[in-house]
Amino acid sequence: MSAPDKITQLLDGTYEDPDGLGKQRVDTRALVIAPRLDGRERDLVKALDLGRQVAVVSDKTTHAILGQRVERALAGLCKVQSLVLPEAPHPDDETVSAIRAATASADALIAIGSGTINDLCKYASAEDKKPYAVFATAPSMNGYTSVNAAITVHGHKKSLPAQAPRGAFFDLAILAAAPKRLIRSGLGDSLCRATSQADWLLAHLLLDQPYRRLPYALLKDDEA
Repeated sequence: MSAPDKITQLLDGTYEDPDGLGKQRVDTRALVIAPRLDGRERDLVKALDLGRQVAVVSDKTTHAILGQRVERALAGLCKVQSLVLPEAPHPDDETVSAIRAATASADALIAIGSGTINDLCKYASAEDKKPYAVFATAPSMNGYTSVNAAITVHGHKKSLPAQAPRGAFFDLAILAAAPKRLIRSGLGDSLCRATSQADWLLAHLLLDQPYRRLPYALLKDDEA
């Protein structure tokens, strides 16, 4: 029997930290990457225990691509609130406030999109202490499961503490059909891995900043 993959180990809390800090677990309960997820949306969300009322947040483009499909799948499982943002929403404090106000009665949020929609829902849900999940629509960045969000506050872009999604779901048929510019953006995020490690390691060696090997151990096998 082959050993569990790293994602499975992180989900079940059995991944051994390379820095000797014991077994590591992530807050995300489910992460599914599959050729197609059409027809599985209801069961994926049901397993997350998001509550009785769920706000599905998309923009005009992602609503047509995947949002409508998710909303139809969840009908009968919970009360579904459809929140469709204007085309090309900005990940800023004003949009966060609008999402929080619109979803005040929801128990949880489900993001349908990529970087902007995910960060908006990630941050808004964290501020309101609600869980959230994400259905990805493009491989345009590497931050779907990170615990921070890039939000512009008073005109200044900041990386703010947020939360990991309770579930993250990747339909490869949807991702492969994304515009090429978004696929190229995701490739750029992946290529910067070596630079980010060198930057962090230099800060450790020269400025005595804390350093962890864990993120790079997780990515090592896929880098080639």
